[in-house]
Amino acid sequence: MQRLTRRILLLVSLASVVLGLFLLGANLGFIPGTVTALAVDLWPLVLVAGGGILLADSIAKRRLTRSSVPVVRRHELPVGPETREVSCHIQFSYGRLMIDAVDGTPYLLCEHVGPAPEPLIEQSTRGGLASLSLSLQQPFFPAAFQLSNTWHLGLPPALPIALDLHLHEAVLQLDLRGLPVDRLDLRADSGAQEIRLGSRQRHLAARIPSSSSDLVIVVPAAARVEATLLNPFCRIDFPQGDFERRSDGSLVSSRADPDSGRIELTLDGALRSIVLDVDDNLDG
Repeated sequence: MQRLTRRILLLVSLASVVLGLFLLGANLGFIPGTVTALAVDLWPLVLVAGGGILLADSIAKRRLTRSSVPVVRRHELPVGPETREVSCHIQFSYGRLMIDAVDGTPYLLCEHVGPAPEPLIEQSTRGGLASLSLSLQQPFFPAAFQLSNTWHLGLPPALPIALDLHLHEAVLQLDLRGLPVDRLDLRADSGAQEIRLGSRQRHLAARIPSSSSDLVIVVPAAARVEATLLNPFCRIDFPQGDFERRSDGSLVSSRADPDSGRIELTLDGALRSIVLDVDDNLDG
């Protein structure tokens, strides 16, 4: 469902609740008759206000897409030399999120059109565990700048990583071929998501509750992959020669190398379709 459709449905729902409470109060005598008569005379103003809000939002988006210059901000995310593991928690909405491996200091690169709040960045270290939390305060009704809102997160390739992602109406490009991720928890309600795995995942446990209509997972041919689909109504496409379907509906790779790692995928949510593909040239 498109963002504008969601907002219109939300406005209609709120208006129905307010109207129902008003009529109930009028029928029970809690609201004076003069107030009821005034509301009956002025109720078209609600339509005028709602139309004005939608029109102003549409005009602002058109102006930004035609005339605004993208704003790029880089935030360094240094990791101490005593760090042995990284835990990363991300909340992201309305835009594109890209995650991959980078040499040197980890960073977050933010690109957007128009005004935008700064991302909320929290870092802490306890023992050898470095915790990183990234989030962006979003208005209840998405602003026009979110037409072009991109985050690029570069993580260190030399440390074990646990990823916890919460996405709302966002496109995800998650390239883990160069990252030793051992745990992935991805929650997404809509938007296209692409996950590319590689030989750096020695033992990856991934849980993906998603409502996406387009989920693509690419795995290396040598790894042992087990995919459990908790939604029996979801359609999954996979290469017949590389995976075998078990009696319980789960999939397992048929030509895995026991020394090339193990990937466990648990897929749940209102998924429409999943593409599980194998890349023979995929390398970490």
